[in-house]
Amino acid sequence: MDENLDIFRTLLFVLKIWAKKHFIYSGQFGFFNGTNLAVLACKTILLNNTNKKLSIVHLLEQFFIKFTKWNWSNPILLEVIDDQQQLEQINNPLDKNQDFIKIKNSLDWDVNSDYNSRRQLFGLNYYTVYDENIRRLEEHAKLIWPIIAPGIPTQNAGFNINYSTSKILLGEMRNVE
Repeated sequence: MDENLDIFRTLLFVLKIWAKKHFIYSGQFGFFNGTNLAVLACKTILLNNTNKKLSIVHLLEQFFIKFTKWNWSNPILLEVIDDQQQLEQINNPLDKNQDFIKIKNSLDWDVNSDYNSRRQLFGLNYYTVYDENIRRLEEHAKLIWPIIAPGIPTQNAGFNINYSTSKILLGEMRNVE
């Protein structure tokens, strides 16, 4: 376990340096941030867990291969946990509280709530006339890179990645030397 933790930390460190060097490390501007890179690094290690001797070079290669070809309509999840498992993990008096479950469900990530939040963020709910600017904004409101952070509540760590920054991220990932 300690060996995997060291590999994870090193992989994450190298990915952060790479992203900063390529000017694609700033979550507020729609690029990578620490959370998305941590989830992607962890997913890379989990997908390559069959190799007992994981090298950083191999994991970096797999990171860029896997995520440049990823079908981004599928969210990146580290583990699928159903509601019952989550409630068992919490193991506190609130797990039987219906208000807690309602609040948790309203905070948990899902495709529809994310899309509606993005439409609201871009102000698309207020337009009645359709024009070229609205079409462009709707392209940016689409869910582009759903990178779901583990924990309770589940949240999309790639929320700010939009159509334009996605093209830039994929371009930089494809041009890795």
